[in-house]
Amino acid sequence: MFEALSRIGWQGGYLLYGHQQTQDELARLKAGNLYAFGGNTLFMENLPIHGEITNLVRGQTTHPAHYMAEGWVSAMVLEAGLKKCGWPCPKDKLATALASVSVDTRGLRGGPIEWTADNHYRKSTYYKVYRWDPAKNAVAPVGGWTRLEIK
Repeated sequence: MFEALSRIGWQGGYLLYGHQQTQDELARLKAGNLYAFGGNTLFMENLPIHGEITNLVRGQTTHPAHYMAEGWVSAMVLEAGLKKCGWPCPKDKLATALASVSVDTRGLRGGPIEWTADNHYRKSTYYKVYRWDPAKNAVAPVGGWTRLEIK
């Protein structure tokens, strides 16, 4: 939609939900008026966890490492639940373990993922906005994380 509007001369700001391709698309379009918000830090921020993921998936997939962030977070939650459950881990014991799991996403998200017995999404969610910064000639964050409570 943004590209179509740009082709007909529209110059306004545009906000979209960003996912795995966000940093690629912002860099490709190089449009300072295009903003993308999402739940994961972009790998251009070069956090230690980004390097860890990049190194571990090298040669394992044809996709860029930053496409793995969402699955990596899910795996972190599952790993925490399984560690808490112990062995053997029948489904009722795993459900109990997951009902109180708290996972430090190490910067992939704006805060921890915390589950309760009645909320297997999370207590809070975080969003961060990015855009192409013409002055830096690079994708850059626009501010920090915004926290939203899940009710």
